[in-house]
Formats: sequence, structure tokens, C-alpha cells
Amino acid sequence: MQRFPSEPSVLEKLKVWGRTQSAVRALILTSSRARNDGVADVLSDYDLVLAVTDLGRFEKEDAWISDYGRPIVRWDDQSTLYGLTTLFRGIIYEDYVKIDYSVWPDTMLDRISAEPQLPDCLDVLVFAKFSLDYQIKLEVMRRVLEWHIEIEHDWRTRPGVHGRNISRLLPPDLWERWSGTYVGSELEENWVALFRSVELFRRVATEVGAALGYTYPTKLDDEVTDYLKALRSLPAETRDALGAPRP
Repeated sequence: MQRFPSEPSVLEKLKVWGRTQSAVRALILTSSRARNDGVADVLSDYDLVLAVTDLGRFEKEDAWISDYGRPIVRWDDQSTLYGLTTLFRGIIYEDYVKIDYSVWPDTMLDRISAEPQLPDCLDVLVFAKFSLDYQIKLEVMRRVLEWHIEIEHDWRTRPGVHGRNISRLLPPDLWERWSGTYVGSELEENWVALFRSVELFRRVATEVGAALGYTYPTKLDDEVTDYLKALRSLPAETRDALGAPRP
């Protein structure tokens, strides 16, 4: 099983990188790994704020993301804080380290220092079950299932708001598979639900992609699935450290 890099080695690598980047004015570690109450564990993200002098460069150029290592998956976002544009780059690297980069203009530091308290975004945690039940299934999976339904009906049938009619319009086997991804709170049944979700998404996204002229990214799927399997195979003492019930 692949070993996860230690926190000191990851942080040292990031600090060395930051010192070589003239556009980076500050690196700020936030969230669980910045706390001193022991809530961080081997699965905790590295939530890193980059305060930079040239936000546009970090928005347009992607090379800096690979300075830490080879990314196997990434997702991007853009938002505002105190009226200033900010960037988000979430990365899972080949060594299974997950870094959430928040890229801010360096003027943001002056803006925050003038406030009476820190913004909430400096201490947000995202929990595994919320990610599985809401983000993965209701936001992403539901959308792909709706596209599948609309393709099957030549784009003449709408599934309704928030998938209201999915149970009626999906083929019975797909509805049964999707229903099987909803489980209770026990650790092992949620692992099973996660891999059921992966299998269902792989099947439906492949069919939808083929209908729209796109090729499913099988290599990316394989790498992310290997990452999930590595997490699942962590030893029991690590699971205990996560505060989750043992199967």
C-alpha cells in the first residue's frame, strides 16, 4: 500500500516552494491542520492560502500547480471576498496528498487585518458524508442521470426540479442502483455506498458521453479509484484516529 507523506515533509516542501516564488507574498495554512487541538489526521486536506502580487498570472497559468508533484485530479472555482476576486484550485496529487489552494491578491491581507475578526472561510471543514450524499450524489450524479433521461427521450422530457421525477423516468435497474447508494451512518456501509456511486457514475457518464461525442476519461477514473481504495485500506488504528466507528 502506498504510504502517505508525513505532514512535516509536505509542509517543508511547500515552504521551500513558496520561498522560490517572487509573486507569493505569504503562505497561510488554515483549517484543521492549523489547529492545535489534534483534530487533523492523515486524511485531512492541506488548506493553503496563497497571497500573490499577480492574481491574473495564477489564473491563466497552470504550471505552478504541478510544482508540488503530478496532479491526478483537480477542480477550480472563483469567488469574491470583501469585494476582491479569489481563486480556488483543489488538487489531489500522485502521492495522495490533497491540497486546497485559495489564491488571493496580496491586498486581501491588508483588508482582513482591518476587520475585527477573521472571515469564516479561514475555518471551514467539509465532512465525508456531506460530500458523498450532497456533493457527489445530489449535485453531480443527479445531473448526469438527468442528462441520461433527456437523451433517452430525445431531449423532450424534463426530470423536474432537483430530480423530482427521476424515480419515474429512470430505467428500473439504474433507479435500483442509485437507491443503493443511500445508506445510514455506519462506516463500512458508507464505503460500500461510495464505490457503488463510483460504479454508477462510470456507467452513466460513459453512456452520456458517448451520446454527446465525448470519451470517458478512463485513466483518470482508474487513478482516483486507486486513491479511494488506498484510503479504504488504511489500517484499523488509523480509522480509529479519524473518530469513525470500526466496521
